[in-house]
Amino acid sequence: MGAGIDVELQIVGSLLRAIAEEMGAVLVRSAFSANIKERRDCSTALFDAHGRMIAQAEHIPVHLGAMPDAVAAVMRHEPARDDVWILNDPYTGGTHLPDITLVSRTDVGFAVTRAHHADVGGAEPGSMPADSRALDEEGVVIPPTRLDNKALDALVAQMRNPEERRGDLRAQTGAGIAVLPDGRYEAKDVLEAQAEDLELRVAVTIEGDAIDVDFAGTASQHDSNLNCPLAVARSACYFVVRALVDPDLPASGGAFAPVSVRAPEGCLVNARPPAAVAAGNVETSSRIVDVVMRAFGRAIDVPAQGQGTMNNVTLGNERFTYYETIGGGQGACPDADGPSGVHVAMSNTLSTPVEALELQYPLRVERYGLRLGSGGAGRWRGGYGVVRELRALEPCRLSIISERRRHAPQGERGGEPGAAGRNLLNGEPLPGKVTLDLAPGDAISIETPGGGGFGR
Repeated sequence: MGAGIDVELQIVGSLLRAIAEEMGAVLVRSAFSANIKERRDCSTALFDAHGRMIAQAEHIPVHLGAMPDAVAAVMRHEPARDDVWILNDPYTGGTHLPDITLVSRTDVGFAVTRAHHADVGGAEPGSMPADSRALDEEGVVIPPTRLDNKALDALVAQMRNPEERRGDLRAQTGAGIAVLPDGRYEAKDVLEAQAEDLELRVAVTIEGDAIDVDFAGTASQHDSNLNCPLAVARSACYFVVRALVDPDLPASGGAFAPVSVRAPEGCLVNARPPAAVAAGNVETSSRIVDVVMRAFGRAIDVPAQGQGTMNNVTLGNERFTYYETIGGGQGACPDADGPSGVHVAMSNTLSTPVEALELQYPLRVERYGLRLGSGGAGRWRGGYGVVRELRALEPCRLSIISERRRHAPQGERGGEPGAAGRNLLNGEPLPGKVTLDLAPGDAISIETPGGGGFGR
């Protein structure tokens, strides 16, 4: 019995230490400043509901020894579950002013991060003057304060390079427990069928640890291939939840147990046989991500819309078949420009190298590069799309399944939309969805959408 208990304690202890270590890894990966990202001047730890440290990562000893006082200082304010509190006051649990501590209240205790910021205001850049005589000369003093967007804006406004400070503080927040406030949040978007737009509607309800995603009101399944089974809708919803709550969460059945996904039978995202579904897996799944992400955006900051399409291109005849998807601009984040010329969300695939394509198929790549200027403007710019031009060297058939040709990816928090995509045959416009014959020498150009911008 004693040995069994000892083994169980060892396992639990290892799991808790692993959580603390992963918090540190997330903080380092997402930080902006070299002091945190490269030097790793930061620490993470877990505390129980009584403020006792139960696990710590092997980081900075001077941080870790002082963390219990910081947690105790926050506890005196009786923080609510999912609250995040910030402090650096050396006389209420801090060390020196550049070391900013974030304390997140969780279901079972507290998740704590402390990081040395490159500047917190004061008389000298870097907030480490050699001749300071009073605390306020060394930077802004932060007593225990509940952290929200207003408090964050007020704090970074007193510091040098405020956007870097904002990025590092968001990295610290992300290293703790994501906050999804209870409530019901709705959004809508459209898919571009050849003759009409098809509306997707979603309501996301958050109640404690449970998330319900309901597609009631979505258009009925359609006489096209934009339909998808409910399994595809679930995949897209799980992706969004994982991306917003904890991107490093291991993908397992338990991870998604709190998430329920519902849709009326026979609607576009819960189609019944024998509805065609070729585009549902690639294009409708991408739009589900957009609309669910937008619903969460009513509650928390989320990225602007990305290209929202995989830009599916298929060429072939009886001798060869070739299929590719083409990356584009992704939406700007609350603290960074959107990445350019990539797939994220429901694809994550790579581009076929030009050399491999031309060696194996009767196709020539005439142009492949960024579509400069296609990202939406804003405080943070959306990513640029791609221009990819393929020339057929023998007769073949072409099929294109693409989206965001009529409706551009939208920005967030006042950011501008990205540029809509375009498909061209020998310089003449093509629809977003088309199948036709190509003759030798015909050139197909795909200009993929740019991402939306974030903020004004």
